[in-house]
Amino acid sequence: MAYKFLICLITLLFPFFGYTMELCIQCHTDKLHYVSRGACTLCHLGDGNTSRIDLAHNNILTSNYAFFLMKDSWQVFKGNYLIKHAACMRCHIIGDAGNILAANLNISAREKDIKTLNEAIRNPSIYMPQFNFSDKHITYIINTLLNHAFYRKKIEELGYLIVHFDRNVEEKNIFDENCGKCHKIILKEKGTLGEANRGPNLSGLFTDEFSSIREVKKWDEKKLKKWIRNPRDIKKNALMPPISLKENEITDVVELFK
Repeated sequence: MAYKFLICLITLLFPFFGYTMELCIQCHTDKLHYVSRGACTLCHLGDGNTSRIDLAHNNILTSNYAFFLMKDSWQVFKGNYLIKHAACMRCHIIGDAGNILAANLNISAREKDIKTLNEAIRNPSIYMPQFNFSDKHITYIINTLLNHAFYRKKIEELGYLIVHFDRNVEEKNIFDENCGKCHKIILKEKGTLGEANRGPNLSGLFTDEFSSIREVKKWDEKKLKKWIRNPRDIKKNALMPPISLKENEITDVVELFK
């Protein structure tokens, strides 16, 4: 009884000494790390104002996800590296950059629980590439998404959410007929096209966020037309064969990417 009284007394007195303490410490008596920096819920979320475990632990972050406020941490650094090299911002808003072709991950990271974020990365939707990230890499990515979400600027100006359902395109289109057997793409106007992952996902091809090849620093209309006519005119060992299209058909394909 005396021990519990002492814990309660510490909880009440900490604010008078410039520290922030919550009811968390009544149960987690061995978790007094970083108390000088702020409340437990600053990093772990949850609700520190209730002793009901189900409420206190709602949407709580375990220790491996609690580095998101530390901009210089290895977890956030590694997550940024993975996001950059996976070219996630071809389709998503992350921080203050990216394209609005799919979910704004600043908002998703704040509104979705960790289990949902994990599942979305591990088993992506039909038009998101399967990156096969390891468990450790997923924790790095989620730390970084949370970091960007909590440090973002003017999120309302960056767009909210775009939802893409499974393909229901009935009419024939030039991309499906000539490119869709190898590629997929998400377009602002037409939604999702293509049905295969043999070639790269071409979403956001003309944007800065697209990870290009060594021979092309950034794709544009002129380079794409040259590539379609004969990829080996740009990359000698290109796996993609030339496509037999008329000039007006090549123009129609390129117009989709604008």
